[in-house]
Amino acid sequence: EYDPTYYVRGLHVDKNRGNILKLDRHKYVKVAYHGFTKLTKEERADLYFNSPHINEFTEPEFQCLDTLFSLPEAYLYSQMITIKDEGEF
Repeated sequence: EYDPTYYVRGLHVDKNRGNILKLDRHKYVKVAYHGFTKLTKEERADLYFNSPHINEFTEPEFQCLDTLFSLPEAYLYSQMITIKDEGEF
């Protein structure tokens, strides 16, 4: 069931890895979720800080969710990632 309080504006979707990210103004990944599973600090560091390929969080690899209309899409995206990871599809 949809929870409208689960996500907030200003998120980024990592389309390649299936993660939802919350960045600060210095583009530091403060919080990251894979589906509905929160990534640990070590997992975030491996994916986003120790990688030389990620220095900008822009299209086409990332999608910014900056309106209230995009929050249900983020929730649906997390549900799809969870279903895919559970092997149902």
